[in-house]
Amino acid sequence: MAPEPAEIRPWQQAQSIAELARLTAAWMRGELGRHPIDRTRALDPESGAITEYLLQINELGLMTTASQPGLRVDDTALVQRSFVEGYGDERLISMLDAAFTLSGFVVISFPPGRNVTCDVSVTARNGYVTSWLGRHYPQDDIANWSSSVSPEVGAIIAESWGVQIFDPVWGRNDRLWEAVTTVLRHIADAA
Repeated sequence: MAPEPAEIRPWQQAQSIAELARLTAAWMRGELGRHPIDRTRALDPESGAITEYLLQINELGLMTTASQPGLRVDDTALVQRSFVEGYGDERLISMLDAAFTLSGFVVISFPPGRNVTCDVSVTARNGYVTSWLGRHYPQDDIANWSSSVSPEVGAIIAESWGVQIFDPVWGRNDRLWEAVTTVLRHIADAA
């Protein structure tokens, strides 16, 4: 179901990627109706354990577009690496990149407008990889935001840097989230 015009209006008024990130946080808190891109009213249930971190990440200027907690159901059924993916301005993404150098976490950053395919497995089910990072197709996001919200908001996405940050250890969910929010707080304090 498509969002109502009133649900889209706040998104149409955004002037920056940081504003879109704050709107994403408001949507996560249930303050806005359906999300303009995936048309949902709430996060996926698996995000329950990381919702507070996702709120902080968005409030601190990184607009999240995908994430998953680290998870290990058993050694063969389901394993996941924790990750967050999103968009930010060049300053934010370059500072994240620098801050996580030698941290034990992996940061993949994408300049505006570049399609990239470099598969990094982040989810496996019954021994088969089912999701990856390293892929970035901003033209799809630009087209979705342009048609669902407005061409002006599509232009904001077009000018933004993409980023994916993940914990390379399968199943671990107790380190990445605090690290990302701490770094983003330091970046915000330095601004």
